[in-house]
Amino acid sequence: MFKMTRQEIIEFIEANPVAWIATIEDGRPHVRALRAFRVQEDGPLFQISTPKDVYRQLAANPQVEVCFNDQAQGIQVRVAGTVRFVEDEAVLDEALEERPFLQSLVEKEGRDAVKLFVIADARAYSWTRDNNFVPKEWVAL
Repeated sequence: MFKMTRQEIIEFIEANPVAWIATIEDGRPHVRALRAFRVQEDGPLFQISTPKDVYRQLAANPQVEVCFNDQAQGIQVRVAGTVRFVEDEAVLDEALEERPFLQSLVEKEGRDAVKLFVIADARAYSWTRDNNFVPKEWVAL
């Protein structure tokens, strides 16, 4: 059976940083792709913006699951946990430097319009077709 260790999951996320994130609003699911900024000791770190629906949805319901995928290898890693917004000016500076497209938003609405979050208390499950029908074994991140 295929099962990844914590370190293998972290390396997988770093190599495949685009995740599909599921949120809920008014009882309806909403899914979109987000790129993880990095993987920290306390979980994957993402950047979002306050004008976007995803920010409002996560602020209202911080329970979340994301799915990272490597289609060529046929591997998915699902990460579930609770969104915790991060207030770290140094990390925000790094995100703004790496993502210059945010500059116009910052100029218009200020730095507070850009938010960072981790999936705290994260647990991950690695999936392939080989373990499609076996009980899930979650790994703490």
